[in-house]
Amino acid sequence: MLEDTFVMPDDPRLNVSVPTGEIDIEAQPGNEASVRLTPLVDNEASREAVDRAHVELHGNELVVEVKHKRLGLFGRAQVRAEIRCPEGTDTRVHTASSDVHARGRLGDAKAHVASGDVRLEHVGGRLQAHSASGDFEVGFVGDDASIHSASGDVLIRRSDAGVNIQSASGDVEVLDAGGGPVKVKSASGDVRIGVRSGRRVAVDVRTVSGDASSEIPLDEGEGAADDAPLVEIQVNGVSGDVRIERAVEVEAA
Repeated sequence: MLEDTFVMPDDPRLNVSVPTGEIDIEAQPGNEASVRLTPLVDNEASREAVDRAHVELHGNELVVEVKHKRLGLFGRAQVRAEIRCPEGTDTRVHTASSDVHARGRLGDAKAHVASGDVRLEHVGGRLQAHSASGDFEVGFVGDDASIHSASGDVLIRRSDAGVNIQSASGDVEVLDAGGGPVKVKSASGDVRIGVRSGRRVAVDVRTVSGDASSEIPLDEGEGAADDAPLVEIQVNGVSGDVRIERAVEVEAA
């Protein structure tokens, strides 16, 4: 097991790289950060990966790196990383095959995942994510979000800015869109977008072999105030249904 504690400076950043295992991040009030690495499975490879891990504070960036190693006689290394950081920390996560779970309010967030599910509770800033295989879920995004998914469902519960999602295979849901434009490109999977009340709506939906429906009259924007926020929705789908509906508003965490 490896444990360490740090006092973070202003504008904290977190950079996590764990090839295989689990990544658990919690953003908390205060200026302290802590890291705990443990073997996820009881084998020599996992214990050695923890011993060889690099955990260090460089300026305002906390680096947590579990190094790659080829498979050997002792099996594949799998490590559990438990990290506590200050609220508002800009966070970058890179993993080949780990589930990622982040609670509390992060700042900007970037995630590169080859295989594994990702759940982010609250991203106060921008979100950039690339996932080859696995579901992606975020509770709240305060700034623009860009998500690319090759295989897996994508769920955004609430967005206050622009959303750009490209999905090769999997359902896409934005339950409460209240900010900038929502753009979705989906090759295979259903698309569901909820628009926050009080917003004007402009819709451009195209699907090759799916049904498209909207419970919001497309001319509803005529009755809204001229200065009401406009939510532009653009969906290009190949195979899957598209539904536009009025959102049941989701509280920001």
